[in-house]
Amino acid sequence: MSSTISRMTIRRYGLALLILWLAFGLRLYRLEAQSIWWDEGHSLFVAGHSLTDIPTLPAMDVHPPAYFALLHLWIALTGQSEFTLRYLSVIFSLLTLALLWRFAASLQTAANRPRSNEQLTMNKEQLTKPPLHPSVPPSLQPSNPSTSLRTGFPTVHPSPLPSFHPSPALLTTLFAALSPMYVAYAQEVRSYALVTFLALASTYLQWRLLFAGRRLDSPPKQGAWLILYTVATAASLYTHYFTLFLLLFQNLIWLLWLLRGHFKRGYPLKTTLAHAGLWLASQIGILLLFMPQILLAWRQVSSYANPNLSPPPLLDFLSRSWQAYTVGLTLDPEPARWGMGLIFAGLALGWLIHCLSAPRRYAWPFALLSLWLMEPLLAYFIVLQRQPSFEPRYLMLVTPALFLLLGLGLSGNVGGNRQNAPDQIALSRPRSHVPGPSLALLRLPLIIIVTAVLIVGLNHYFTNPAYFKDDSAGVAAWLAEKTRANDLVLVDVPHPFHYYAQDIPAPTHYLFVDIHTAAETLNREAASRDRLFWVTWRGSDTDPRGVIPFLAEKAGRWAGSRDFRGYHVAWYDLPAEAHFSLPDQLTPAQATFGEALRLDGYAFSPTVGPNEPVWATLHFTLLRETQTNYKVSLRLRDEAGSQIAQIDRDLLNDRHVRTAAWSVDDPALNQAINVYLLPLPLDTPPGRYRLEVVVYNAEPPYPSEGLSRHPSDDGIGAILGYIMVD
Repeated sequence: MSSTISRMTIRRYGLALLILWLAFGLRLYRLEAQSIWWDEGHSLFVAGHSLTDIPTLPAMDVHPPAYFALLHLWIALTGQSEFTLRYLSVIFSLLTLALLWRFAASLQTAANRPRSNEQLTMNKEQLTKPPLHPSVPPSLQPSNPSTSLRTGFPTVHPSPLPSFHPSPALLTTLFAALSPMYVAYAQEVRSYALVTFLALASTYLQWRLLFAGRRLDSPPKQGAWLILYTVATAASLYTHYFTLFLLLFQNLIWLLWLLRGHFKRGYPLKTTLAHAGLWLASQIGILLLFMPQILLAWRQVSSYANPNLSPPPLLDFLSRSWQAYTVGLTLDPEPARWGMGLIFAGLALGWLIHCLSAPRRYAWPFALLSLWLMEPLLAYFIVLQRQPSFEPRYLMLVTPALFLLLGLGLSGNVGGNRQNAPDQIALSRPRSHVPGPSLALLRLPLIIIVTAVLIVGLNHYFTNPAYFKDDSAGVAAWLAEKTRANDLVLVDVPHPFHYYAQDIPAPTHYLFVDIHTAAETLNREAASRDRLFWVTWRGSDTDPRGVIPFLAEKAGRWAGSRDFRGYHVAWYDLPAEAHFSLPDQLTPAQATFGEALRLDGYAFSPTVGPNEPVWATLHFTLLRETQTNYKVSLRLRDEAGSQIAQIDRDLLNDRHVRTAAWSVDDPALNQAINVYLLPLPLDTPPGRYRLEVVVYNAEPPYPSEGLSRHPSDDGIGAILGYIMVD
């Protein structure tokens, strides 16, 4: 038997190591191939400060300091290549897999553990002597244990059909190793791999403290588990504030544990109070450890708001989260839907088999893992209704529960199955509802399907350029080749160009755009420059009103543009004495739209060339509070009324928020200047054209507000005037 156990141990740990090596290779594959992108650049910027400055930097936004402090130390040790910077996340991703293996094995052991020493003794006796039947005298009892109790004839045991019973720990680790999301964030200079590991460690330690033993450990060992749990949870809070959602789940588990012990197991009040003391000690310990950060965290979280965002519908929230956690967000929509459905079906069928075959005691780990997955998601969705900022990665700390559910649900080596454990005795109660072999054999195709779906998602992550990181390095390399020393490069985001811009000969820096001072800034920085290069990132809201292109094209001439993955670069030839300016004076107007908005000033170019855009400046004031976000449409029509050019944009104030968030009582927020460049078709003939403006609801079905108290041909568009195209 010892040789059998030894072979099983070698096979068990050998397969686990093979999976970890597979995961290691996947996470190293093309680790430095893609550019550092904005989020990673932000991490580098923060980590570049001293350890004492990091917690209070304005750039911290809503981030706690732990990961950035760790990254600061890591950079000092390893340098700043893309490979070494991302390798820190690789380490924590592999630690997550190793701990998932241990957690799954612990859950399996707990499910297979005998309920009591009495049951162990009883079952051993049942294996060594025939059971006694109360209605049959002992002399007539069968002497052979295999003899049927009712007939006295030997029981004929059918030869077992082949079945498939993989280890839950191996399956859990395999699925997590192939997870597109885990691989993606193992290859980013961000905190998500770290917080996932810490959240898993925190929950595993809570599990060990509360459920891993038949009864509580001795006080010294119990205290050690409590300290480790407290430290891991506080460290997770210092890494990501969404650990608060994990704490909600964990406190629910504490409560259920206390109620289960008192009412189901019949613990006396004294024992229940002692158990409650464990819970209280853990929460006080977490609070004390987090106390230095708590006031700053409150200011960060309570002040964060983006009124331009709206909470997602529940179905979209669940669908996008499920896609991110299973097949990944880099899979195209149609195959993603199939993959999400197949993984959900595999999970549901796997647990259905367990419901038909596993003992009732296995329901408790299933309930714990399900709560871990769903409760933080529900809490996050509720918070989104007040502070809408939805990204599935923010709640990566629930994903270990998903992989544990998949691994345990699709395995057959839990809850009473002892076929792979000859050193254990079958200790569960006799089962009267064992599924047939055909049902058990469903596990193999389910495992193959889930594995294949994860591989497809992972392949898309590595091969689909539509979802690659922004090509920051490509933009910087092109600018290094294209620009000269007397040019000026302005970028609308601060990161990550500080990482790549060393070889650009022209002065290169980030420009924060304020519509009231942008012209003055350009007159100061672009004076005597030959060309202005304006680099915009796809996710930036620095210049949503297009002020810089407006000023540059008024003062100079558009010379070209080029798109990169995630970026757009436009450049302008500047005259020797370029002067940037908004219109000095606006023409007064009284065009009211839907009794909600008033156009009270405008200016536009009265004459343009055939290849020049029409520029216009409009000033709006909000007349009453509204829940509607409005768009402005600027249109050019010929003498016959045919529309030849149009541009539509959200109406934004100086804080770049839409009209639903404007305050009527605050003059700084209830009015705004918006600028427009209306390109003309190349074949626009010379002549006289009418310029008009329309205001409409930005949400479907996009109704126009209608024009009040202003002459108009159709009662919808306000006529601003006429433009001559020479």
